[in-house]
Amino acid sequence: MPSVQRKQSNNKNAIIKFSPEDIAKLAAELYNKLQELIQDINDSEEIELTLPLFKIAFKTSNRG
Repeated sequence: MPSVQRKQSNNKNAIIKFSPEDIAKLAAELYNKLQELIQDINDSEEIELTLPLFKIAFKTSNRG
């Protein structure tokens, strides 16, 4: 289910639950970041090729 994320914390598994509003906000933020990285949002090949950069940008923006 997309509203549950398992995360390793203090040698125990923690379950973090997200509200539908939080998921919608995150989805919008991710879509906006994707639009920043690509020239043509309708070009599926460009999007596919950009996904590794998108993944790196997402990981580095969520550190800490």
